[in-house]
Amino acid sequence: MHLQEKTIALKKEEVALLSVDIEKTRNWLNALGIMALALVAGVLLICLAGGILGILTLPYDPGPWYFGPFQILMLASGAFLGAAFVATFTWGGIRALRAGASAKKFLDDGAGEDILSYHVRLRKVLTSVGLVAVLGIVAFVISLIIVEIANIGTTLGII
Repeated sequence: MHLQEKTIALKKEEVALLSVDIEKTRNWLNALGIMALALVAGVLLICLAGGILGILTLPYDPGPWYFGPFQILMLASGAFLGAAFVATFTWGGIRALRAGASAKKFLDDGAGEDILSYHVRLRKVLTSVGLVAVLGIVAFVISLIIVEIANIGTTLGII
């Protein structure tokens, strides 16, 4: 597909309407970015609290700790999924905040390159959200398959 260079001339009323819409979008982008980063902070605090609590209670009840290859694989995969979760939401939150900043710059200056920067960043935010949605659906389907395999194994007495 060959892209042609186009110029768009907007009337003063159209720019005013566009500015109102961009201002509303900017507020939602900022809220999305703050919520994503707050979610990451909450997950990290829960992990930290769980780790500290585990270390503090370990001397009182060490329990039958056996770490075979399967347990190590489960711990490693859990750590990988947690790191992926934190990285994805941090990345998306920062992108949303940057898109909101680009919108504010356009609203303050009104320059054409500012609206282009805003649009490119908004596209990246929406791509990030779409990617998270697809990955979430895939993880959900994989989880359902694993649960169903465990149910079949339990029913047949294999597990």
